[in-house]
Amino acid sequence: MNNLEIIDEEIDVETLSNGEGPSEKKARHSYTVEKKLEVIQFAKKYGNNVAHKRFGVCRGSVIQWIKQEESFLAMNKKSTKSRLPGAGRHLLNSNLDEEIFEWFNELRKKKQRVTRRMIQTKAKELYSQFNILEEEKTIFVASNGWVQTHKA
Repeated sequence: MNNLEIIDEEIDVETLSNGEGPSEKKARHSYTVEKKLEVIQFAKKYGNNVAHKRFGVCRGSVIQWIKQEESFLAMNKKSTKSRLPGAGRHLLNSNLDEEIFEWFNELRKKKQRVTRRMIQTKAKELYSQFNILEEEKTIFVASNGWVQTHKA
């Protein structure tokens, strides 16, 4: 028996066929600060493993939340947002967003129609100007997703 045959015999065919293999994607969830603090308190009392099973949260998330407890407590007092400050993708160039917003408002004041394609074209044009001035080497494509996040 060669090595290839041994490897084939060790594979569990049922695991591959029913979608329980490593390629299965899990749904992402968003939790409020209050919920995270509740999970943290439960984990401190009963343990991380019990908390992750009880609340249906990934064990790694429970551990990460415990590390961030101070931030959650401070955030809980200030606002109702579920994300920590500084989370999310940062702007490539804040001047670019300001310029596009001004351009957009000028066209709307003139009662001109502004399409997604126009916004994308203008964004690419402005980005290439800013990119030359600042000598950045990042790539900007002004995708449909980017336009969607900038819609009013």
